[in-house]
Amino acid sequence: MDTLCAYKIIKNYMEQTITSIFRNDKDKNGAPLKTKIGKPYVRVNIKTDAHGDKYISGFGNAENANWKIGDKINVLVEQRGEYLNFSMPRKEGFDAERFVQSLHTIIEQNRAILDEVQILRKDTTSIKAEVEAIRWDPEKKQEEQEENEENEDVPE
Repeated sequence: MDTLCAYKIIKNYMEQTITSIFRNDKDKNGAPLKTKIGKPYVRVNIKTDAHGDKYISGFGNAENANWKIGDKINVLVEQRGEYLNFSMPRKEGFDAERFVQSLHTIIEQNRAILDEVQILRKDTTSIKAEVEAIRWDPEKKQEEQEENEENEDVPE
């Protein structure tokens, strides 16, 4: 592994037994833990038989919510500076076929929307043309004016 790498993988996913665990959603000053974008999170610190007295930290989630001492777990451990961090194995890998199908669906939906927009544009263009024709046709203008005057003279 390259020595310039910011972190290194200590072990691949491997089964380990939890020897100590604690969770926290607050920092040392009692303030809620939040990500850079302000989303609250839970920090999980564990010790395992594979790493002795070193704490390994990670994010709490539904998968590790019920972990307890003695549980056998499968995590990826990475060293970042002096700290050890764990991450959970992904449930499923990247499904290229499903991804491509999703893209096709989105493209078809966008085409349908584009067709509707083009129809609306044509309608709008024809309405604008009619308005312009009325606006520049002196006879039609006169007819409209007379019509408006007649409507004003009608008693209510």
